[in-house]
Amino acid sequence: MWILRLTFIALMVAAAPAAALAQSSRDLETRGTLTADNGQLAPNVWAGVSRTDALQLVDAIPTRMVSPIYYDLARKLLLSDAPAFPAEKQAPADKDKNAQNQAPRPDMLIARIDKLLGLGALRDAQNLYDSVVDEPDNFDLAYRGLQMLMLRGQLSAACLDLQAMQYRLGADDRWKEFNRFCRIRFATGAEHDKLLSESKFTALPIIDKALRNQLPAKTTSLTTEQLAYTVAMGNIGPDSVSTLASKAGAMQPLLLTVLLNLDTPEAVPQKTCLAIEAVRRGLMPTRDLITLYEKPHYEAALLLDGVGTSPAAANIHPCMIPTVLYQRIASNLKTPLRDKAIREALDVMKDLPDAAFWPMALYFRDFDVKAAANKPYLWRVSRIVAYEKGDLPENWQFGWGAKGG
Repeated sequence: MWILRLTFIALMVAAAPAAALAQSSRDLETRGTLTADNGQLAPNVWAGVSRTDALQLVDAIPTRMVSPIYYDLARKLLLSDAPAFPAEKQAPADKDKNAQNQAPRPDMLIARIDKLLGLGALRDAQNLYDSVVDEPDNFDLAYRGLQMLMLRGQLSAACLDLQAMQYRLGADDRWKEFNRFCRIRFATGAEHDKLLSESKFTALPIIDKALRNQLPAKTTSLTTEQLAYTVAMGNIGPDSVSTLASKAGAMQPLLLTVLLNLDTPEAVPQKTCLAIEAVRRGLMPTRDLITLYEKPHYEAALLLDGVGTSPAAANIHPCMIPTVLYQRIASNLKTPLRDKAIREALDVMKDLPDAAFWPMALYFRDFDVKAAANKPYLWRVSRIVAYEKGDLPENWQFGWGAKGG
């Protein structure tokens, strides 16, 4: 449904008079990192939509996408730069509330950041925050910045940022409790125990749960906030890549991104499985997977001389099989040998998603569509090539169109 509504918005924008789009005013909520020069969805993605309706539309965007195309569409919607929304009337109670303590919540910007994080687009969310927010005078917005630093394993940086915002946010009880969290987290021994026993967290009760290791044990279903504190407490680290990789297909997007961002030794093969799943969802470009496949993980003999031999027999971790077969395909330049390597890859990796083969699409374009041995593989080969490269080689039509093809 949200795709249909978004398409309707795009059509309205395209049909709107140029004068209606040439607004120069911008406010915090609708600023973005994408413009007409670098992938903006439309000059004003919110044309004809009220701020309230836009918030509902953002909320309706699912975080689990069935295709990288849908993921990219949602990402561009959330990052596109646009003019300010028309002013909306505020109820008297809202006016009184906003006049107290701090500026009104920039709800649309917060909603966009929250949705980007839900989609697993941590880098995009961070870039949006850094590009748009200068000195946040609202704790709800600043809190998103702190969470993103924690998700990247940078709690110390979050605590330093908090100190820099003290003069603006010091009156907020949540600021005081997060500041206390920083002190306790970096204290040791008796000092840590003393500070923890003396502290109460009522404005941010999640801190109390984090410090006492009472966050949900099921890591794969944590909220963004819970995941941020789990990482900050060191309960998700390099070892988590190995223990959680088998759940990659069912994993929430943000956890997948967090695990991929962790610094892990080169010898952790499970990161390749996570990367394949990230590419399948659109969280990572195919070129990054190609870089991973091209690393010299194994001896050349295994890559060059093993055509027709299953890599599984060579004591290779299952997550590393795609890298071996990719390099085997790339290393065999003669068509019959390469075709044989491609067929082997399709057989050995038959249970993996198409995304595992997208780095191989360049070589799949040379697949001999007339060879009888290749015919059982043509459907999947053509699907992979068409998706990754956008079209099929022109010479393939002669193989398929010929008599008996």
